[in-house]
Amino acid sequence: MKGVAAEKVEGGKLVRCKVDFHDVKIYTVQVTGDFFLHPEEKLKDIEELFVGKNIFFDEKIAEQEIEDLAKKMEITMVGINSLALIRTIKAAIKNAEDKI
Repeated sequence: MKGVAAEKVEGGKLVRCKVDFHDVKIYTVQVTGDFFLHPEEKLKDIEELFVGKNIFFDEKIAEQEIEDLAKKMEITMVGINSLALIRTIKAAIKNAEDKI
């Protein structure tokens, strides 16, 4: 199943997520938008945190994983935060489920 969601976060930046999953396993996550992330190529590392996860993943654990990765890889997020990413990923999953 494929789901898509977008959210305007505080400050007016847009984050859009596409999630591909089957049964309860996430296969791909793609995050786009008009926010800033430095270094840009590290966005793939954040997306990959969700690959293999159950669609009912714990949001607090995911938030901590994003924060830990950002600290370890010196990732700076401007106009977005880990909670906005998680909300949008969850919304994309729900949007796909609603189509059943």
